[in-house]
Formats: sequence, C-alpha cells, structure tokens
Amino acid sequence: MIVLGIETATTVCSVGLAGDEGLIAEQRLVRKHSHAEVLSDMVNWICANAEIQLKTLDGVAISNGPGSFTGLRIGLGFAKGLVFGAELNLIAVSTLEALIRPVLPVCTQACVLLTSRKGEAYRGVFQWCENRWIPGQADGIVDENNIFNGLGEEKILFIGSGSRQFKEILERDHRTVLLTEEYDNPSGFSVAALGRDKLAAGEYTDPDEAIPEYLNRFQGVA
Repeated sequence: MIVLGIETATTVCSVGLAGDEGLIAEQRLVRKHSHAEVLSDMVNWICANAEIQLKTLDGVAISNGPGSFTGLRIGLGFAKGLVFGAELNLIAVSTLEALIRPVLPVCTQACVLLTSRKGEAYRGVFQWCENRWIPGQADGIVDENNIFNGLGEEKILFIGSGSRQFKEILERDHRTVLLTEEYDNPSGFSVAALGRDKLAAGEYTDPDEAIPEYLNRFQGVA
C-alpha cells in the first residue's frame, strides 16, 4: 500500500510517499505564500523520481488543519483534484497528529503547539499508548495563560513552532521537556504515513464532504 501525503498547513510545503516499508520519498520547501505555485511540480517530481504513477497509489492523505486558512484551502483543493482525477481514496489527517507521529516517546505525554496568531497557538495533547501517540484531549487554541490546562503532573514533551513562541513560559515549568527545532516543522511523509495507517484501518474521507478543520479558542484558565 502506497499513500501520497500533502502538507500545506504552515509555511512548509511538503509532499511525501509512504509505503509498506516506510519512507519512499519526501520533499520540503519552507517559503511563505508559495504553496499554490510549487505543489503540483513537487508532486510530479516526487512521483517521477520514485517511479510511481498517481493512478497506482492507494490514496492521498492531506494535512487538514489546524493551520493557515489559505494553506489548508490550497492543499485540500489540490488533493481533491488528485483523488477525483485518479479515482483514489482521500484521507484527511490532523496536522497536529501528523507532527507528533514520528517523535520518540521521551515522555508518555506530549503537547503539540502550532503558531496560530500573535500570542496564540493551536494545541493538541497526546498520550503514548500501545506504541503510538493517541489524542488525549480535544484540540483548541491557547494563549500563555492556558497552555498547561488539563495537563497532568508528569513530564510533558512539547514540540511545534508554538513551543518556540512560548519557550520562556514553558521553561519555567518543571514538567517541560523540549526537543530541538528540527521536530517543529510538518512533514509530507508523516502525513502520508499517518494516512496510510488510517487507510489500512479502513478510515478514509468523503471528498465531497471534506473541509479544513479550524479550531475554536480553548476555554478555561490555568
């Protein structure tokens, strides 16, 4: 089973291919407002160099939010075009879940923070269970006052661009564990791998009903 992954939720534009043995190929470009210009060429390049035709894929996974309003619309629209044209399965995956998927469990609890707007970040909380990260709470938007809302007393692994945004605040808390910045950027391969997991479990998305996932602000105080 081979799945193409498309990531356009942030300033990163990335495509990747995941197969039965894991990574087949990946390409990333970090440049604002370039997704619409480069996405088609990136998909064509990666498929050509991997000697894979679109019609032979089992599905297309799209990073479906939260993230940039424009980026999400570009990515989802492009993915829909691919699946309709080549008659493929569409798998919409959480941007936050795709970010945490390849990260090793240095803690059993993880918090993904993805920059939203000034002073705010999208937050996803995950628990390590049965050799994978599973969502532990509903995703939401937080500011510096409620980053730790609902989190336990054990160590917490923070990743994502928002963890740099709130680095000083996070480091004041004894529970915080931070990884290097290389873990902060989304990956087309991670999207593809997560999509492949979901497709193998029989999970896929109706293209006619697929819309980007935008989040509401997280309610509560620290």
